[in-house]
Amino acid sequence: MRINGEWSPHFIEELTDWLGTSGRDFFQSIINKHGHLNVVLQTGSGLSEYRDGLPHPVHMREGMTIRNKMRDIHTAMEHPHEDAHWYDNFWMSAVKECLGIPTICEHCDDSGTKYVLEGGRYEKKPCPQCNTKEGAQDGQNGQNA
Repeated sequence: MRINGEWSPHFIEELTDWLGTSGRDFFQSIINKHGHLNVVLQTGSGLSEYRDGLPHPVHMREGMTIRNKMRDIHTAMEHPHEDAHWYDNFWMSAVKECLGIPTICEHCDDSGTKYVLEGGRYEKKPCPQCNTKEGAQDGQNGQNA
């Protein structure tokens, strides 16, 4: 749960405990390699035991697992559920908070890019909030530059 833009310590503690060492190590390895969590893995590796060897977006497989747990924590805290878009927008920020990593641009998870539906297919475009990939990676974005 976020209050005035800050994560509730209890919420982050619950999510951190649930991730465990292996979950935190998995997400940290993605950040170490790519600089953000908004990636497509080229192997079937992930938090789930299902390893099909096909490329998959972390947002779809591991991200869905995180979003479901976030809903469970909200239920246990007797906090009303946010809408699905809220969980989509903030799951990466929550994971990074569990790892002690600040998020500069929650719109794109500091990747500098977003996938936008154009002409019936998704196209990778610069993040409208950050403006440039380099800015996001350097810790600078359009809002803070």
